[in-house]
Amino acid sequence: MPGTGKREDTGAPESGLASVGEGSYGTWLSRIPSCSPVPYVIIAAILAEPRTRRDCLSGIMRTHLSSSPPLAQHWAYTAWFLALVGTLSSLFVSEIMDLSPCVLCWYQRICLFPLVLVIGAGIARRDAALATYALPLALAGLGIAIYHNLLQLGIIPEELAPCTAGASCSEKQVEWLGFITIPLMALGAFGLISLCLIQHHRSARRGSQ
Repeated sequence: MPGTGKREDTGAPESGLASVGEGSYGTWLSRIPSCSPVPYVIIAAILAEPRTRRDCLSGIMRTHLSSSPPLAQHWAYTAWFLALVGTLSSLFVSEIMDLSPCVLCWYQRICLFPLVLVIGAGIARRDAALATYALPLALAGLGIAIYHNLLQLGIIPEELAPCTAGASCSEKQVEWLGFITIPLMALGAFGLISLCLIQHHRSARRGSQ
């Protein structure tokens, strides 16, 4: 009212930041593409006025946190987890169990270790083309693992082994349950990682159509 010195409250935020709704600040912010909602929650907490902050945050949390990643991302997460477990297991065998890796083991490590970073970077970027640069590494490791298993089974003669110094490529340093060897575990890891990356590629293609 005039002369009272008080401003009439019309129910609208002073700077035009309305509660979460069509055309509101919270809706605009929550529509920004992101692989993680955390940065935008922080932005909302800093920029939003106190009277609209709660609505902005709740809108962002509903938009981002309540929605699960697409199916393609689940395959990528699984591939990354397998690569991480394989890397840590390889280091455990050599550093804790003190078993020296042979030449073929080193070749497989060269293919496996970078996959943790490569797949992780693809997940962070939500890259639909992740398989195009991660799958070749996995398939190369799979091929070496198959060769290593055939060598240890005696199907490939030992004369064709590349191990001329250090640990023998044909010797079974570990044999759990009578048949589980290190090359067999590597074969399983590379096979599963390759399968996950292929499924990721197929899911990403279906999602883009």
